[in-house]
Amino acid sequence: MRRLSFVCAVLTGLSGAALADPAPLVLATGDDYPPLTAKSLPEGGLASELVRRAFERSGHKVGELQWVPWKRAMESARRGAIDGTFPWGDTAERRKDLLFSAPFLPFAQHAWIRLGTGYLPKSKTDLPGRSYCNPAGYGDFGVITELLAEGALTRVTPKNMTACFKMLFKGRIDMVIATPIEAEAAIAEAGVPIGAVSRSGLEVDNSPHHLVVGKSHPRGAEIIAAFDAGLAKLEASGELVKIKTRHGWRD
Repeated sequence: MRRLSFVCAVLTGLSGAALADPAPLVLATGDDYPPLTAKSLPEGGLASELVRRAFERSGHKVGELQWVPWKRAMESARRGAIDGTFPWGDTAERRKDLLFSAPFLPFAQHAWIRLGTGYLPKSKTDLPGRSYCNPAGYGDFGVITELLAEGALTRVTPKNMTACFKMLFKGRIDMVIATPIEAEAAIAEAGVPIGAVSRSGLEVDNSPHHLVVGKSHPRGAEIIAAFDAGLAKLEASGELVKIKTRHGWRD
């Protein structure tokens, strides 16, 4: 009987992905990635609410959400100074010292161009020799990563996506790499006239977001397991769809 009780206890712990230390979690994110993260948005944005609710579903609480520059959030996670940061794309470089959660909120990135310039990229072969904008702290994915490695693209890196679209409208770059939903928000914030810029037919990547925890964190694997378990519960219950709908997310 004692052995059976022990096995049941172990299984219960695994299914709930309980952390040995129940202390509230300290996470970090950026304030300029609508609709996923922004202090001005309800619940701090879609990703902020999703991450908070996933941990709650596993019986854990996010005690502090730090709003910091992306670079600082990433460095804090790498050092184990915080319990995690989100939402991040998966790259080989980041995998060196970070643990990645299960994927959530897949995003299709497109090349956005200024109309009237005659430049309309339709495939990878239309990109070499061009300049593109991607804000500080944002990762490069798909064909962009491939061409950067070849030295075939020039990246311009301002502080946020709004600045990218201002630069595009002024003709200072050839294109902006962004998801439709973040591009729409940035275009409106930049005050760019409707119809001045447009999404090209070129999809450069389609990857999900993740919560990441530094490999140096003593409870890193536990934190990832707790989040993944909570995320699975959100999906199974249908709550994830409701959260996405509230924030106007389109897959």
